[in-house]
Amino acid sequence: MADFSSAMFEMTPIFGQPVKGANETAIRNAVKLALYDTILDAQKLFMLIIEPWHHAVKLEQDVKVSGNEGNAWIGTNDKPFLYLDKGTSVQHAVMRRGYNFKTKPGRYRSMGSGQDSRKYAYVNPAKFNYPGIAARDWTTKMAGDLSLNLVTHVRRRMAEIGIILG
Repeated sequence: MADFSSAMFEMTPIFGQPVKGANETAIRNAVKLALYDTILDAQKLFMLIIEPWHHAVKLEQDVKVSGNEGNAWIGTNDKPFLYLDKGTSVQHAVMRRGYNFKTKPGRYRSMGSGQDSRKYAYVNPAKFNYPGIAARDWTTKMAGDLSLNLVTHVRRRMAEIGIILG
């Protein structure tokens, strides 16, 4: 796993004893492919969030399968993403009247990209201590939303090698 003080979505399927006569390498490869399929699903969700942003957000990912355990993660250490995903305890900027935030808690989509470039009326860490940014909690939402995808991908990839899971 990468060293993220970060927003990260992680999956760890653990599979039991292989079916008698089944090729263990084929099973590991099927699980690895299912993890990659789920990482692609996660990338699409990340893109819904970051696509309209004015700066590039670097996503990192990794997939490993060894023994009877698989592990996959995808995440970023992009500071604006982290502030929005995890939230902040205090905000030191006063926003201009009528300013609309592009993201909202519980939603993946970012709303539009065109905000007034003069969005701050005043920034002063010493003077202003307004309530912080509400956590969007995207990575936690992804974990819940994609857990069924992972199961579906594992079943499909196992069926491709002739193993039908109940």
